[in-house]
Amino acid sequence: MKRYAIVLLTLLLAAGLVAAQDGTPGAKLDQAFASLKEKIADKILLYNQNIIGKDEENLALIKELDAGLLPKIAKLLKQVKQEQPDYDTSEIEDALSKITQARTNKADQFLRKANMILDAMEHYQPNVKAEKFAEAKKQLKIALQYQPENKEARTLYDTIDEREKKTFADMEKAIDEAKWPGHYDNFAGPGDPDQLAASALEWFRKQEKTQKKKKPDHTVAVCVRGDWVSMKRNLLGETIQWGLPVWAACYNKDEKAKDMARVFSLTMLTREEKGVQKAPPWTGVAVGDIYRMRLSHIPAAGGTTSSGSFGRVYRLILALGSILAGIMLAQKFIAGFWPPIKEIVAKISFLHVILGAVLIAVVVLGFLRNLILFFSPIADILPQVFALVAGVLLARNVIVRLLSNPEQEQKPAANPAAAIIDKLKPLQVMIGICCFVFGLLHLIIGGAWLF
Repeated sequence: MKRYAIVLLTLLLAAGLVAAQDGTPGAKLDQAFASLKEKIADKILLYNQNIIGKDEENLALIKELDAGLLPKIAKLLKQVKQEQPDYDTSEIEDALSKITQARTNKADQFLRKANMILDAMEHYQPNVKAEKFAEAKKQLKIALQYQPENKEARTLYDTIDEREKKTFADMEKAIDEAKWPGHYDNFAGPGDPDQLAASALEWFRKQEKTQKKKKPDHTVAVCVRGDWVSMKRNLLGETIQWGLPVWAACYNKDEKAKDMARVFSLTMLTREEKGVQKAPPWTGVAVGDIYRMRLSHIPAAGGTTSSGSFGRVYRLILALGSILAGIMLAQKFIAGFWPPIKEIVAKISFLHVILGAVLIAVVVLGFLRNLILFFSPIADILPQVFALVAGVLLARNVIVRLLSNPEQEQKPAANPAAAIIDKLKPLQVMIGICCFVFGLLHLIIGGAWLF
């Protein structure tokens, strides 16, 4: 009997010790950690700091953990360090660190998606920008649910509404300021720009009759935007299809109510055959860029435009400058049948350098404009070449001075610029006559091929 009492007492003492052990902060921490591991199993992978599965389920789990186990474990961990400093918590701390890193990695995935959308925003069409902003905002919101303390995601999320507002304000401003370009001033032909544009418009109107859209497009205007281009060649290198670059403006009923039109950069396509002419009928279009403008700014829709004024002013300056430069350079030839020209040119001799500099600037600007805007470097090329040479001859002294080496100022013969320009002097009269003739032709038929 006594033996049984000793055994019973021993068992009671052991149970008391176990109960006392279970009540320690360390034991409670272990229990909470065991529950955490069970919760995150197959969701948060600690070995590679990754979160897998459906975001909806993952975020619900994270919300539950943030509201319960994670703050509980953090509290117990702090308590254990104070009351049981020798207690081994390294496994738990390592797991918590990996959970945090997994959440960071997942948040960064959504942050990158949002940044990709926002970085590409300028390339999206206006009608999808709002949708893209909403998508970016959704990605940032998910990123913050995975990691609320993510500073970059928080900053983007807090400023995205203002960014969207500015984007649409800038877009409206661009639409307000956009102008109808009008015909390319230096169209080389063949064909009349007005007639070609009219035939393209007629082709678009016929295509519109086959539309099955709820909000069908209506093409309101077409203008020629460049010279004919070869679109397709055969094995011998012969063009079998030509393209005419145009701008085409269209709208649907919703856009019309907002005084809005879409302007497409298109290329009208001719028939595909050997020996095909640069002329309608059209068989299709190649589509390029698009911009938006006010419908009321399109002349064919009842608006007004200032487009084309640069081309007209440029043509006038180049033509008149070339004519005047030609007279100055060819005065000896002209004096042979009209002697007063010498006296007239002498009175305006102070304009030599100014006119030369103006001609050089006008030619360079005009060439770059034709090359960059219209991809037509040979438009105006004949009057430009002779105007440039005439400008160099007239502004000879200034050019030489600008290109001189200070140490050689007293030795003009050693100046390479002077040597090159002086080689043109025997041809001065001929250059002047050509400059005069091509300037006159540019004034009369400017826009024709090479003129």
